[in-house]
Amino acid sequence: MLRPLPALVSIGGVSDGFALVDSHHALLADLILIGFHELGGVAEQAMSLILGMDPAAVIIVVGSVADAELLVNAYVRGARGMLLWDPEPPPSRSNRQYR
Repeated sequence: MLRPLPALVSIGGVSDGFALVDSHHALLADLILIGFHELGGVAEQAMSLILGMDPAAVIIVVGSVADAELLVNAYVRGARGMLLWDPEPPPSRSNRQYR
């Protein structure tokens, strides 16, 4: 999703929290997106580790409405922003009711 932005020089991705911490330690990313999910605890741990080694890290947390409590807690603990992912497709035009 971010690749088309011309101002970004390098974009990387990792598969888990440990790789995220290792990657940030080696590269010091300008922006970090961390996906949160209600069934896992790895995102919270990774965020805490990153902020512990780099308190100025810019972390944006990403999750669904079901993860709202986790996202808010992460924001309170130091995330700089939140993105909500909604897996439900928007209603089609034919299903909308107009007044």
